[in-house]
Amino acid sequence: MNANLPAYPNVTAQQVAALDTATNEFSTEFTGHVAQQAAGKAQTQLKDAKRDTLENLLSSIRNIANASGASKEAMLATGIPIVSEKAPGKRDAARRFGRYVTTAPPHDPLDRRRLAR
Repeated sequence: MNANLPAYPNVTAQQVAALDTATNEFSTEFTGHVAQQAAGKAQTQLKDAKRDTLENLLSSIRNIANASGASKEAMLATGIPIVSEKAPGKRDAARRFGRYVTTAPPHDPLDRRRLAR
């Protein structure tokens, strides 16, 4: 809206001033919000890059230790996760959901066995 009030019948100067003020305040807040989002995305990218570096180092150290015959106890003592272990309390997905496991090609619906529970 502009100050040409005759173009807007029944709109007062106070309403136009309030609209201008609200528009300016929103614009300022929105610009700040966009800047904060950009800063947050930049921080996330930095965090992800640092995590990638850490994971690569852990993986390398784990592979070297495994290749040199380190015991499971020694690996656990380092605090580096052992990849081959399942998470505690997790079961095979087929057993967890009671699905059927097919021992034949998928197109043979007659050769299915239910997993033992």
